[in-house]
Amino acid sequence: MSLKHRIAGWLLPEIKNLAYTSAGHGRRSQSWSAPSSGPNNTLTGNLGTLINRSRAAIRNDPWAASGLEKLVANIVGTGIKPKSEASNDRFRKNLQSLFLDWSDESDADGQLDFYGQQSLAVRSMLEAGECFARLRPRKPSDGLSVPLQVQLLESEFVPWGYNDDLKHGHKIRAGIEFNAVGKRVAYWMHRQHPSDYTTLDTADLRRIPAEQVLHLYEPLRPGQLRGQPLLTQVLLRVFHLDKFDDATLLRQEIANLFTGFITKPAPDGEKVDPLTGRPIVFDLQGVPMVAMEPGTAPCRSSRRGKKLPSIRHQEPPAIIPILSVSN
Repeated sequence: MSLKHRIAGWLLPEIKNLAYTSAGHGRRSQSWSAPSSGPNNTLTGNLGTLINRSRAAIRNDPWAASGLEKLVANIVGTGIKPKSEASNDRFRKNLQSLFLDWSDESDADGQLDFYGQQSLAVRSMLEAGECFARLRPRKPSDGLSVPLQVQLLESEFVPWGYNDDLKHGHKIRAGIEFNAVGKRVAYWMHRQHPSDYTTLDTADLRRIPAEQVLHLYEPLRPGQLRGQPLLTQVLLRVFHLDKFDDATLLRQEIANLFTGFITKPAPDGEKVDPLTGRPIVFDLQGVPMVAMEPGTAPCRSSRRGKKLPSIRHQEPPAIIPILSVSN
């Protein structure tokens, strides 16, 4: 290699970095971790942790729970209400009446109507990134107005870590089976929720044809097979904000117990409680007992000479606003 090509090889990366500041490797970007990976390896490798932390945040953080509830209400609204365009008035009315009857018995679990299922499906999609709706054909003898029900299933029913190569060019990726041309042909599902205490055998998977399954999720990259929880980008921040909120409240609560401090000379030969200035009270195990309530003015003993008693009022810590709300 000539000297000219060597010099060009050394300078070319520097020229590229000068063109895009975000591609630089200087001091400001030394701690910036940006791994290169595909749309599925990036997600499925950490999907279980993301889902668990997302659900934990929604269970315990009121800000996350309130935001999710409002978003579900805005997305679903009054729900899907189909209207027939048939020209025959009698047929149109009978069809509408049939749909209303079916909407009350659409849930395979028998808990919700069709509109409740829509809200639950959207909530599950936002919370875990995806939701599966399995179409369950029924027998005419079951007594349903329409021999079909819908069963909502959480993300864990389709194992995202299940990958395999089958015959005839079929492949299983993230629990989803594809044919030789890349079309979804089936979903491999657990019989029961793998994290539920009633599950006996989590390795027993069933092949469900793709035409019987609706996969509700939002792909964020081309070729993405599974959904990403909505709170993924803010989970760590929400976690630390919640701890900061609790720490601030606890600080205010402790500071509220004191109104001031009284300093006076220590008595000779007698042990007193530094908070109350009274003789120390012990429990049955000989442990000193200290009682505090709002408005306490603890008495502190000083042995640095015989000074007159002094009072120092306690100023409560300042309250720092965490969130600002604008109209």
